[in-house]
Amino acid sequence: MLNRIFVYGSLRRGYDNRYAQLLHANATFLGEARMRGRKVQAGEYLGMKGALTAEDWVEGEIFEMHNAQTLLPQLDSYEGEEYERRPQMAALADRRELECWVYLYLL
Repeated sequence: MLNRIFVYGSLRRGYDNRYAQLLHANATFLGEARMRGRKVQAGEYLGMKGALTAEDWVEGEIFEMHNAQTLLPQLDSYEGEEYERRPQMAALADRRELECWVYLYLL
C-alpha cells in the first residue's frame, strides 16, 4: 500500500487540529514539496483540483505514514465526501518525484 501523503491545507505542519496532530504523530515529515494542480476555496477550507495550465502547482508537504492502513481511513473521514483520495506524483525541493496520496476536491 502507498504510504506517502501530500498535504496542502489544514493537515500541514503548524496546524493544531486533531487530524493534523494524528498525522504528525504517526508519520515522518519528508519535506516541502509541490504537486501539479490548483487550489480552490472549499467553504472555509482549501481544496485542490487538477491543473489547467503548465503553471498550476500547489505547494505542500509530504509525509511518510508509519501505518497507512490504519491512518488513511481516519483521514478519509476528516476530509469527507467532498474530497477523494487519489495517487499522484509530487516533487520535493531536491526535485525527487514521489508518488503520494492527495485529497482532491470534487465539487
